[in-house]
Amino acid sequence: MIEKPTIKELAEFFIRGLSAGIFDTSQVARWADSIIEKEEKPSIEIIEVCLACNRNPSDTISCLREIKGELQPDVSINLMAAYLLKKLMAHEMDHSNAIKLLYKASFDGAFSDLELEIMNLEESWCLVEDGVYGNIEDMKKELEMFLEERREYITHLPIE
Repeated sequence: MIEKPTIKELAEFFIRGLSAGIFDTSQVARWADSIIEKEEKPSIEIIEVCLACNRNPSDTISCLREIKGELQPDVSINLMAAYLLKKLMAHEMDHSNAIKLLYKASFDGAFSDLELEIMNLEESWCLVEDGVYGNIEDMKKELEMFLEERREYITHLPIE
């Protein structure tokens, strides 16, 4: 069983999603608003995120980066994988889009084992799409298995 993500980890999830074009600022604003409603004394950083959402995504990302708290490696990437699994299961996204968005949202320069695994998945997907190696059905199954390993994160997603 995974631990509930911290506000900092959820902020990192939104940073990755905004940077990759998966989310827009209105989705971040709804999340920040929900935190403000729940907390008796919300942090100034969360309030700043709310205000920045009326500007452009880069301002919102800057404010999200200012949120203080604990950040465990790979939690935000696992959340992103769970979010993309949810979209794939609901037929709101195809496999090709899911792997490309996961790849785009995963890298921050750290190159963790998880990031390298995603890089290998995306490279294999490209080889299949280009007709160089492998077949699409096997690649779909491999992507689904990777995403399924992160299914338990779905319950912690801060977004529909």
